[in-house]
Amino acid sequence: MNTRSVGLAATMLLCLAEISVGQPIELPVGDIAVLSYSGYEILRHVNGNTSIGLGDMFDGIVRIHTIRNMQGTVDLSPQLSFTELTGQFAMHVSAASASGHLEFAPDFFRLFTGTEAGRNFDPSAADALARATDGVLWVEVLPGPFFESVNDPFNGAPRNRTWLDITRNATGYDLARAQFPTSLGTDAAHFYNGMVTGDHFVQAYFEDFPSPSDLAGYTFRIHGQVYLNAVPEPSSIVLMMSGLIGLIRYLGRRRLGPTTADILDHAHDGS
Repeated sequence: MNTRSVGLAATMLLCLAEISVGQPIELPVGDIAVLSYSGYEILRHVNGNTSIGLGDMFDGIVRIHTIRNMQGTVDLSPQLSFTELTGQFAMHVSAASASGHLEFAPDFFRLFTGTEAGRNFDPSAADALARATDGVLWVEVLPGPFFESVNDPFNGAPRNRTWLDITRNATGYDLARAQFPTSLGTDAAHFYNGMVTGDHFVQAYFEDFPSPSDLAGYTFRIHGQVYLNAVPEPSSIVLMMSGLIGLIRYLGRRRLGPTTADILDHAHDGS
């Protein structure tokens, strides 16, 4: 193989490698991605009483257990055996009522990918927080972008619903906005900031269901689903097309035999 062919093959391999490493966690594309999680949180009373009210803080840790598409026909969960997806969050109560209705404002939400020694999530460990956050940042939510979070009784138990935009996206995908409850066929109506409102076009949506903790040191055990709408980044599409075009050209030249440029290259290499 001459130097021109070697260079072309190397370029194609680099293109394909760049695409693969740009997405540490594979998500379903062309459909809503459903990431199921569980974790633990602590309620920190800062308002001087024992009931949940304005200013109280919730912070905790979570781990993603499954990644599927909305229909459940695509299951990408096996990758979580090799790459852990864990995180930490903190938010505070921004409004409360006697009916059990709560509204929240974000302090931060972060998810991290961890491999090898970084696959060490353990809520019962003394260093549980460090274990949940010792990976590579995957997504981050900070105050500023759209964030609307409410907690209301649902079927006799509390349910948190949160619509939000992402502050920092390192997933390797564009996270397109969608009306997630509408896509799921569920009622999006909720009370927020003194008004009844409905669905929102956002980059992410999650539902959270807390129950009393079964581990010491935490107030609640939590579980739920995060919903994302992942599409390939434009740069990844261009890179993939460049690699495919290069491969097609290379295979075509192999079938047609050496070109004048190849002959000249060969003559130059032999001189």
